[in-house]
Amino acid sequence: MTGSWSEWISRAGPLKNGPSQNRKHISLQLSLGHNGRNEDHRRLMDIAEIDPLLRALSQLLKPRARFVFSISHPCFNSTAGMKMIVERTENRDGEHVVVHAIQISQYATPTTYKGIGIIGQPTPQYYFHRPLNALFGACFRAGFVLDALAEPTFDANAQPNRPFSWENYHEIPPVLIARVRLV
Repeated sequence: MTGSWSEWISRAGPLKNGPSQNRKHISLQLSLGHNGRNEDHRRLMDIAEIDPLLRALSQLLKPRARFVFSISHPCFNSTAGMKMIVERTENRDGEHVVVHAIQISQYATPTTYKGIGIIGQPTPQYYFHRPLNALFGACFRAGFVLDALAEPTFDANAQPNRPFSWENYHEIPPVLIARVRLV
């Protein structure tokens, strides 16, 4: 991924009526939460209907302004129909290696489900899984075009402390970051 999350936000573009600080506030509300700490920034998957939000943004932002968002990757990181697998197998050189893989059995149908977002969370929360065509279709209906896309993965040198940590899955992106531009 080129640039940091904060760099993507700073390039998002100004509001129609207001200083750029207000634009940053909207972006930070969605990305960092209302208390300003770097929490779970994947807010779109917590919203049942994203069309009203995107229509409102298309009214607030100036033409050609950008909106940056990130979500848990809908292809690989959705509790509904996803299984994380760790297995010992033999590689091409005959050596035994541990392989981390993802098995997907459900993707194409938008689904609502409950899950735990943070270890130790007292009650499950709702998630709204959308396949890529539903997610970007909502953006396109609101007058946005896809301007940039990133699928960051963890560094292969990471030292995870849990067997099913995303840090073990170096070739599978747990997050999708998109930048859409208002036309």
